[in-house]
Order: sequence, then C-alpha cells, then structure tokens
Amino acid sequence: MTPAQPTAAAHPDCSVRSPWLLLLHYWLPLGLGWSLAMVMQHRSGAAFSAEGLTLLLGGIGSAYSLDRLLDRPASGYPRWLWWTLCIGFAGFGGATAWAMLRMPLLTVEVAGLLALATLAYPWLKRFPLLKTVTVALAWTSAAALFPFCQPGAWTETSLRNSFPWDVTLPLFLLLAAACVLCDLKDLEEDRLKAVFSLPNLCGIAWACRIAAALALAGSFLASWNGRLALLVAGGLLALLAQFPSLLRRKAIGPMMVDAVLIVPGVLLLLGGGV
Repeated sequence: MTPAQPTAAAHPDCSVRSPWLLLLHYWLPLGLGWSLAMVMQHRSGAAFSAEGLTLLLGGIGSAYSLDRLLDRPASGYPRWLWWTLCIGFAGFGGATAWAMLRMPLLTVEVAGLLALATLAYPWLKRFPLLKTVTVALAWTSAAALFPFCQPGAWTETSLRNSFPWDVTLPLFLLLAAACVLCDLKDLEEDRLKAVFSLPNLCGIAWACRIAAALALAGSFLASWNGRLALLVAGGLLALLAQFPSLLRRKAIGPMMVDAVLIVPGVLLLLGGGV
C-alpha cells in the first residue's frame, strides 16, 4: 500500500502558535553557527575574518530563511512574518554574496560543496545515518574553516591546522547526537514518507540512548582535552535525550537542541570555558 502523504496538521510548525516563537526557531541556527565559531576561535587563537564570519553566518541565515519560505504551512504565515523572512533572505543572501566575491575560488568551491550537502538533506534522510554524518561533518567543517578565512588562498598547512582533533572530533560527536535528537520531531511524518531515520529504525528509546551515548562520548573527549565548554554541552545534550516527549514537539524540540549547542559560545564569551 502506498503511504499516505502527511496532511497540513503534520507540518513541523503547526504546534507553535506564536509567530515570534517561529521566527526564533527559524533563525536560532545563527546562534549555533556563532557558538561553533567561538569554540574554534578559542582553540586556535586566530582572529575572526570579517568576510569569513559573514560567509558562515550569512550562509546559515539565507539557507534557513529560504527553506522556511519554500516550506511554509498550508495556512500560510502572518504577513509580517512572510516579509521578515523575505527581507532576511535578501539581507543574508546579499551578505553571503559579498563575502564570497572577496574570497578565493577554492573557498567558494568548498562553500558550494557544503551548500550542496545541505540541499541534499531530503534525499540523505532516506539513508540511515548518512544524513546524520553528513550534516555533522558539514557544520563542523564550516565552523572550522570559514570564520578565519582571509581573502587569500588556503595552503595545505592552513587547512591541516584548521581541524584540531581535540575540538573537531568531540564537536562532530555532539552535532551527530543533536541530529538524532532533532529527527524525533519528524517521526510520524517520516513513517508516512517511508524515511528510515534512526528513530524509525530502532525506536524512540534506543534513538535517545544512541544520542546520549554520542553526546557523552563527545563530553569525555572534550574533558580529556580540557574543553570544558564542550563538556557542558555534551552533558546537557545527554540530559535532554531523557525527555523524548519534549523533543518530539515540532518546533520546541529543535529549539532546545540548538539552545544547548549555543551554550559553549556563551560560556566562552563569559570566560567560563577552558
């Protein structure tokens, strides 16, 4: 029997009544990108590049704004929210284009490759774990490379130094755990579309256990290398995994996950991370 298509009631945003909360949900990944950049900057000690940081944050903002414009609920958005997303997409997109025009071709090519990985998200979701690995790797790579990229060519040495494993490996594990937890909100919709996400394959309880194990593994590696901000984030993700009913709420769940991953940047900004 052919699976039925999800109705408008299954839209990821339909459980959220406040448009302001929706806007926060849509743009909260900007805070996540900033937090990851702070983690990498704290490790390397390198100064942020205005063009590089704009490329990272502008790319995130434009991608999420466009995604929400294309995937709006059947009931539509309030007019002000629609125009806010349109203006946001234009502004973030323009900032991204400015940054890319000032970057060498190799940087633009890497940015394009990561963008393609993001656009392939609906296709990747159909393959167990492939989406999780790809998304976590894309976020880790973008945070490690773009914020410090000057308008000059990358060298083999600079690329190698951009991925300190004492930070990138625990960060990758935390992002993988976050991806698994965010899949919980789409459980029913994925079942209707025959998408084999981890929660659909092994059930909610085991998906939460796997996410908690990934988060705790990231915390252990972070603690071993003295990265206390990542240690805290991993512990909070493992704790959050114990509340699947909260994570299954369409917008609230992903917002909670994003908020946890913003914590390392806040701690470092306040001087609370080592």
